[in-house]
Amino acid sequence: MVQRIPKGLNIAQFVKQNPPKINGFKIDKMVYILNLIYSIPANNKDMHCYDGYIPINSKILKKKVHNYKSYLEYLCRNNILETDNFYIMNQKSKGYRFCENYRNN
Repeated sequence: MVQRIPKGLNIAQFVKQNPPKINGFKIDKMVYILNLIYSIPANNKDMHCYDGYIPINSKILKKKVHNYKSYLEYLCRNNILETDNFYIMNQKSKGYRFCENYRNN
């Protein structure tokens, strides 16, 4: 399966320069999460995204990446993703989008 990430992001180099402190870290899991920013809206044409934030359902994400929170925190802390940090139980998942340096790639 092809995973899409921003063109300007060299993941191997980025991880080497910013070593993650995530138990069992796998680059493939990080790539999977980054690809969701592209694939969720591509596969859900009727989805409403506010200010470009893509809602990522934690229950679904947890099935693929059990420690997804650590990955999302790492990506936000290192200015790859940003979050709207807005969640309503059973109604709205937290939204994520690429930081400005990685948009439109």
